[in-house]
This record gives sequence, structure tokens and C-alpha cells, in this order.
Amino acid sequence: ARLTERPTRGPGSAPIRADEPAAGPAGVPTLRLKLMATTVSGALMGMAGAPLPYYVGYVEPAAAFGLPYAVNAVAMPMIGGTNSWIGPLVGAILLGTLQQIATVTISSVVNLLIVGVLLVAFVMAAPVGIVGLIQAFLRAAAPGGLNFRAVAIILIASYCFIVGILGVIFDLTVLQMPFQLPLPQVVNSSAFWIGAAGLLVSGLYLVAAYGLLKLLRWAPHLAVLALLLSTAGTAALVGLAPEPNRLGLRIVMIVVPLAAAVCLRNREVRKLYSSQPSVQPSGRRVPP
Repeated sequence: ARLTERPTRGPGSAPIRADEPAAGPAGVPTLRLKLMATTVSGALMGMAGAPLPYYVGYVEPAAAFGLPYAVNAVAMPMIGGTNSWIGPLVGAILLGTLQQIATVTISSVVNLLIVGVLLVAFVMAAPVGIVGLIQAFLRAAAPGGLNFRAVAIILIASYCFIVGILGVIFDLTVLQMPFQLPLPQVVNSSAFWIGAAGLLVSGLYLVAAYGLLKLLRWAPHLAVLALLLSTAGTAALVGLAPEPNRLGLRIVMIVVPLAAAVCLRNREVRKLYSSQPSVQPSGRRVPP
């Protein structure tokens, strides 16, 4: 994909993506490049499909041409980003991991629901995908080159996004337990309130991750709130249900959010979000 987009010699497929009618008269061999991209993608699909019978155990039309494959083929590049060759790779890794976790924790039926919700959310809020958001953020926050502040914010936003997505999956698992009881006992169940509180914090994480990359003024404050709530919940869990085999993991879950919150309260970070206008998907700045 990288060599197809930007080869070492000659024009790549980037001009075709930008404006194919103008790329042809400019000397770009559009037909040859499209044929090459189709051939390479077909060969890769054949390589991926060859071990499929050994993976599923039984091959039928529904298994090879089912709705999950079609939705994933669209969702992975849309979520990762189509402006760069690395975007679909990021989307594939993210969705593949989330689907496997959801299959183990909840059920395989929820996989398509998670993909659909993420696809709709990214189409509405971030049509350029994850990679496009990061590229637009770097153009606005670090125009002179990559610096420690920009890298730290990207890492914190990535942490918030990953924790938020995983939190939604695991909190839905917790919420399944009280709904097996009679309806009057659901609200009185502690699992219901734990799951609801976890979903709230996970939602704060996801909104904060989006706001941090869009350079929204309120994003650092919301991220600090979500990080502190998560730290408080983990600390309470350590005190109420101590488990020696998970103590190290829970300590990390306390230290990392606290360090991220301290970083977001740094003077340079606050100055960035108080002085910079919001970032649009195209990289343009909108005055506050």
C-alpha cells in the first residue's frame, strides 16, 4: 500500500485520489496505476482467503460473503482513515482486537453492533478517521515539527480512546448480570449501578479523546475529570476487593491516569488549548 501510494519513482496513486480527471492530463498513468492497485489487492485477498476454510472449519456462501465481512471492509478504512495507507491498518488492528474481546466477554452477536456504532460515530464526528485526526492535530499543535508536548497529548488521547472503548465492552458485560433478575430488583442491584457508572466514565473518556485531538478548549478539563474518576474507582476497588494477583495491574491503572492528569495540567498544555482555535478535519483553524 505504501509503495502504491508513493512509489520511489514516478507518480503514485495519491494524485488519482485527489483529482483523477486532472491527474490524467498532468501525466499520471491513471489506468496503469488502478490496474496495479486492483491486481495487488486481489492477490492479497486471495492470500487471506486461502486459509479461511481452516479457520472457520466449514465453508458456505454465508460464511464467505456474509454481512460482517462487508461491514468490516468498509468500517476498517473509514475508522482508521483513508488519507494514508496506514489508516486502514490502524482500523483493522483496532476493530479486530475489539471484536475478539467482545466475542470472549459478551457474545459474537455484539461484534456487528460495535462496528456499526463506531462506523456511524466516525462518519459523523471524524470522517477523516483516527490517522486524519492525528495529522490535523499535528498541523495545528506542532507546525514546526514533532515535539514532546504534541506526542504526550497524542498518547493521552490514545489512552483515553482505548480505555473508553474497552470500558464500554466490559461495562456492558457487567450490565448483563442484573437484567437476569426480575425487573423490580434491577435498579436495586449493585451491578447495575457499577455498570452504569462505568459506562458514564467510558463515555467521558471517548469524548475527551476526541476533544483533545480537535484542540477543543474544554477537552483537557474533561479528560482530567475522567482520569480522576477512573483513578478513584480503581483505588476503591483495591480497597474493597483486594486481589494480590491483580495488584500490579491496578497500581498501573492508578499511576498512569494520575501522570496523564498532571501532564494535562501543565502550563504549556493549558496555553495550547487556551490560545489555539479548534481544528477542522481539513486542518484549517476556526477562530474561537
